[in-house]
Amino acid sequence: MEGWRDFLSTATFGHVDHRKRKEVEFNASLSDVALYVDESGDRIKCFLYIPAGFNGATPVIDNVNKPKLVGFVTLDKLSSSSQPCIPNTYQVSFSAVANEFQRKGMGTLLYNIAATIAKNKGGGITSDHKKTTSNSAGRVWKKLEKSPNYTKRSTPDGSDKFDYTGTATPFDDQDDCSTTAWGEPATDHSLEIISGIDDQINQMMRMNKKYIKTAVRITDAKMKALLDDAANDTFFNVLENKRQ
Repeated sequence: MEGWRDFLSTATFGHVDHRKRKEVEFNASLSDVALYVDESGDRIKCFLYIPAGFNGATPVIDNVNKPKLVGFVTLDKLSSSSQPCIPNTYQVSFSAVANEFQRKGMGTLLYNIAATIAKNKGGGITSDHKKTTSNSAGRVWKKLEKSPNYTKRSTPDGSDKFDYTGTATPFDDQDDCSTTAWGEPATDHSLEIISGIDDQINQMMRMNKKYIKTAVRITDAKMKALLDDAANDTFFNVLENKRQ
């Protein structure tokens, strides 16, 4: 069926939005950054983005002028009944900062967002335990381990390190955890942020709601689709840039 996506993007509560697509009058900057959080089951995806620009006070976001992704982080629940991994631990499965926004503190912000969300669920974060971690991400994890704003979570019996064999702490099954499929994990700990950034997160999420409400023909579902596409492009662009 031709054009059904465009039809759905213009339909709002039973009527069609006939407003014309806005053109960009001036560009957005990092001061306009918003946060979109998509939580589905045991996966949480966090997107930092800015609009393509503004037309007056109206954010310009559409199929032509797509939101500009600053970076994203994906959390997956690592802990399970058979592999507690210090219960309520989430692994950072994917993360990337767009090339033009690197070295601006956005990577640190993304990890702090992830850690704050995990903390609010009674847990902590750890590196990817299904695949190996890049050298740059590995340096981030070592930095977090030494940060005064992060602490190593522990089991009720006091173990703060994952036990991959079940023999390091044989009488404590709450730290039992599976190893990576290949390579070594960047950290063997579940890290909890001490002072979360809830206020900053709430402010950026309010900005996201404002953009969705005021941009022409943008729904929550449409924004999610645009950001998912942008995250895929960003991830592979960053990989390509590292190969050069």
